[in-house]
Amino acid sequence: MATLFADKLVVITGGSSGIGRALAYAFASEGARLVLTAINEARLSDAAKECAQLGASVSTYAADVSDFEQMQGLSAKVSKEHGTPDILINNAGVVMAGDLVSVELEDWRRLFDINVMGVVHGLKLFLPDMTARGSGHVVNVSSAAGLMAPPLMSTYCATKFAVVGLSDSLRREVGRHGIKVTCVCPGTTDTPIKDKVKLAGKASGERGQNRVRAMFDNADLTAEHVAKKTLAGIRKNDPIVLIGKEAQLAWWARRLPSKLTDRLLGRV
Repeated sequence: MATLFADKLVVITGGSSGIGRALAYAFASEGARLVLTAINEARLSDAAKECAQLGASVSTYAADVSDFEQMQGLSAKVSKEHGTPDILINNAGVVMAGDLVSVELEDWRRLFDINVMGVVHGLKLFLPDMTARGSGHVVNVSSAAGLMAPPLMSTYCATKFAVVGLSDSLRREVGRHGIKVTCVCPGTTDTPIKDKVKLAGKASGERGQNRVRAMFDNADLTAEHVAKKTLAGIRKNDPIVLIGKEAQLAWWARRLPSKLTDRLLGRV
C-alpha cells in the first residue's frame, strides 16, 4: 500500500545510530528512498543493511556535519546521484553536562559546531534546491532541553534552544516557498549517546557518570517511539513535536512564573 513517504528522498544526518537510525528504519518501512550520513562508516553500513532488508533504496556517505567542506561534498553527491531531497532531517548531535565556568571553550565550540552549525550547514546546502522546486519538508531535531533549561546543562541547552528558535524563524521565512518546517523535541531517550556524554566540573566524576547512566537507563522513551512520533508530526505538518512527558512538562512550564520554575529546576 502506498504511503505519504513512498519513493520520497529522505536525507538523515546522524543516521547511523540512535534516533537517526530509528528514523531511517521507519522511513524504509514506508517505502522511502534514503540517504544516510554520519561519521562512523561501519555503523552506517549496518544501518543501511537493516533498511535494505525492508526493500528500501539506501545510500550512505561518511561526513562530519560540523565540517562545511565535507557537507558540500555530500550535497553535491546527493544532488548528482539522487536529486533534491523531499525531506531533510537534521538530526546529528552530541550531549554535554557541566557548570558553565568549568566547561572548556573548546567544548562550547564543539557543541555549537555540531548541534547548531551542523543544522545550518544542512540547510544552507540543501534548502536552495528545495526552495527552487517549491516543495520539501525540513525536520530539525532539538530536545526537551531546548524548551526548559535545568542546571548544569547550559552548554547543551544553549544549542538546543538555538535549534528551536532557528526552526521557528525558518518556518515563517520559507513557508511561502512551499517548504514546511518541523522541530522535534524529545525528552530523554535511551540511545547509545548515553555512552558518549561528556561531563565537566560539578557534573563530572563517578557520581555524575552514575546519574547520567541512570537517567538514560530509566528513560521512558525509545528511539523507535521518537521516530514514530516524528513521522506522525511530518504527516500533520506540526511546527513542533513534543515527545514524552519531559517535553510536555517543559513546554507548559515555560508558561509558569520564572521564580517558580527557578525553584523547581534548582532542585534537579
